[in-house]
Amino acid sequence: MPPAERRYARTTIATSSIAGRGLFAAERIAVGDVVLEFDVAPDTVAALGPVNHSCEPTLAWVGGRALAAVRAVAVGEELTTDYSTSAADFLLRCHCGSTRCRQMVTGDDWAISQLRQRYAGHWATGLQRRIDAAAR
Repeated sequence: MPPAERRYARTTIATSSIAGRGLFAAERIAVGDVVLEFDVAPDTVAALGPVNHSCEPTLAWVGGRALAAVRAVAVGEELTTDYSTSAADFLLRCHCGSTRCRQMVTGDDWAISQLRQRYAGHWATGLQRRIDAAAR
């Protein structure tokens, strides 16, 4: 069973240009505002629900169980996260359209040093444990 999530009212689900349906800002969201909280950090990308992947995400993990805005998000903008910060077992051909697009995104991307630096402190709990163990 996927982890229970609490989605805040300032979001809506709509058709996404990235993939299928996605989560969008219904109000302006400030940097650091928590958008989604989970009782337990998801361990699959499917457990993220309507949050699509982007190689240049608008959301990042805080405290291992919540997704918060990493920059100001305008009304109508899609809320995304980098799936490689969330789960370990997946393979995705990316169509995010970002200039940072990696084309192929996998559950092993946490091992890429540039991504570990870019997302330092913003990993889901399970992946942060792997990063910490690999650093020892």
